[in-house]
Formats: sequence, structure tokens, C-alpha cells
Amino acid sequence: IFSGFHVLSAIGLRELAPSIFSLLRLLIAMPAMFALAVCHDGWVMPPLRLQPLLCFLGLTGVGGSMGLGIAGMYYTSAINLAISQPLQPVLTAFLTVALKIERVSAGKCAGIAISAAGCVALVALGGGIEGGGRPWRSPLL
Repeated sequence: IFSGFHVLSAIGLRELAPSIFSLLRLLIAMPAMFALAVCHDGWVMPPLRLQPLLCFLGLTGVGGSMGLGIAGMYYTSAINLAISQPLQPVLTAFLTVALKIERVSAGKCAGIAISAAGCVALVALGGGIEGGGRPWRSPLL
């Protein structure tokens, strides 16, 4: 499902502006994620004083990241987003270890290795697909 998002986004960006596409994605995903959270953890509300901060962090973190990714895909290909998005947690993990915020664990190393291997495989195997009459591989690859 995750990997198909990039291709569907490239198709959707032909019809919609990146900001509208990002907003629609958030509006569709929010109820689904809320329902999953309630089913998993029950009805848990954070303290009232933390709710504005959590809303701001959610919109800037998830919404900002996805909005920038979609805006970037408007100017480049879906394959570039498919490569750069799995690299974000790798870079974040390296940064948290370098700043001594988190410790290195076997699970973290395995996750970094799997994510990095996927990115390397995409680049090594060409990463270009012909679709819709135009190649999805950009000069950056």
C-alpha cells in the first residue's frame, strides 16, 4: 500500500494542485487513523493544555512532510519520492544516535539496514518505469 502511494500521487497531481492533494490526503487519512487509534487504545485524551501543541506538531510533522514530498513530486518523479521517503527514518535515526538522544539497538540497526537496502536496490536496479508515455526516472538517478 505504501509504495503505491507514490504512483497514485503522480497520477493525482496531473489533476490537482499539490496543496489540495495534500489536504485531501490528510482529510481522508485522519478519520481512519483516529478510528484505528480508538480501537487499539480506547478513548484516551491528552491533557487539555497539550492538545494545541499536539495538533500543531501533527500538522507540521505529518502534514508538512507529506506536503513537501507531494510538492517535490510535482517537479520531479514518483521514483525520487519513493527513494527519498524511506531515507528519512534512516537519516533521523543517524541524527538521534549522533546527538546521543537514543541508543543503538539491534532492532534499530536492522530497520536502518532494511530501509537503506531498499533505497540502494531501487537505484541499483534502475528505478525507472515507463508509464503514461513519459519515463518516471529523472536525471537525479
